Amino acid sequence: MVTAAEARTLIDEFHSKQVPHQRQVTAQKLVEASLADAILDRKATVLAGPSGVGKTNLVDLIELDRLARLQAAGEPGRYHFLRVTALAPTNRRYRIQGLYTSILDEADEVARDRKRLVIHRQYRGPSDAIQQAAINVLRHRRPYVFCVDEIQHMVYGNDESELRSHFDNLKVLADKTNVPMLLVGTPEVLNVALCSSQLGRRLRYVEFLPYRPIDLADHFEAVLYFIAQLPIGVSFDATSRADDFFELSVGSVGLLKEWFETVLREGLDEGKTAVTWGDFEVAAMGRGRLQKLAEDYREAERLLAALGGQRASLRRTLGLDPDDGGDSPAPSKPRGGPRRPGQRVLRRDPVGT
Repeated sequence: MVTAAEARTLIDEFHSKQVPHQRQVTAQKLVEASLADAILDRKATVLAGPSGVGKTNLVDLIELDRLARLQAAGEPGRYHFLRVTALAPTNRRYRIQGLYTSILDEADEVARDRKRLVIHRQYRGPSDAIQQAAINVLRHRRPYVFCVDEIQHMVYGNDESELRSHFDNLKVLADKTNVPMLLVGTPEVLNVALCSSQLGRRLRYVEFLPYRPIDLADHFEAVLYFIAQLPIGVSFDATSRADDFFELSVGSVGLLKEWFETVLREGLDEGKTAVTWGDFEVAAMGRGRLQKLAEDYREAERLLAALGGQRASLRRTLGLDPDDGGDSPAPSKPRGGPRRPGQRVLRRDPVGT
C-alpha cells in the first residue's frame, strides 16, 4: 500500500500527461497559425469550446511550446506566456479594470498596488492610469502570447455597446503592444460575432469540440493512452467497453481524463493494484449531469455552425452562389441593337462558300 505522499505524486504525474489526440492536435495547429498571423493583422485568436473539453490542457501545450522557444532564443527578462483569467463579475456586469489588475498581478509588477490607485497627471483618471500600466507591462515584458482565460465572463450582463467597449480595450492592448492575443472561453463568446459584425471581424475563431460517435475510434485511442499511463492495472477488457467510455465521458477527452484521475485516486486510497469496470462506473459522473453537458455540446456545435454559415449566407445574398431552388434570376444578356463602329462582332464566312 502506497503512502499518502506517494499517492499524491502518482496522481500528479498522471495529471501531467498530455494525450496527443486528433482534435487537440488539429486545434493546436490552427491556434499556432492564427497567433502567427496576429502579428500582422492584430486580430485576437478565440479558442472556443464547451466546459470540460480540454481547453486548459491545450493552452498548457501552447505555453510549453513558447517556453521552449524562449529557452532556445536565450532572451532573459522576456515572458514566454502571460496568462490571466477574466474573473466572473460580482455585480452581474464585467469591468475591464479587473483585467488590467490581473495583468499587473501576474507579471508581479513593481508597485502595482500604487498603480491601481494613483491618478497620473497625464491621464484622465485611475482607469486610464492602470490601462497604461498594463500596456507598459506587455510592451516591456514582450510575452510571446498574452492569454485571457474564461473570456465568456466579459459577455455576462453587458449590452452590445459595453461588449464593443471591452473588445475595443483588448484591441488597444494588441495594437499598442504588438503581442499576439489568445482568448479562451466557452461558446457564449461566439454570440459576440453573431450579434455584431464589427466585433466579429476583430476576432479569429478556432473551435474545439468533443468527439462525435462517428469518431469513436479516435476517442478510444485516448482511452488506451490513459490506461497505459495508469500506475495500477486494469482488470477488464477495455475494447468491449469502448461505447461505455464514450457515453460516460460524452465524447470529451477532458472529462475522460478527469474520470481516470478519480478512479486512480480512489484506487490508491483503497490500496488496489488493479481497477475493475465497476470502479469506473462508481467514479463516473451522474447521467443527469452528463445529459446537461451533452446538450451544451450540441448547442456549441449549433453556434459554430451558425458562425460558419455566415459566409455561405453572404455569398447567396450577393448572388455569388445562387440557391439550389433555381429562384435566382438568370444573368442578364447584353441588349441587342446596332453597335458603334469598332464594336461589331466580326464573323468569317464558312470555308468553301
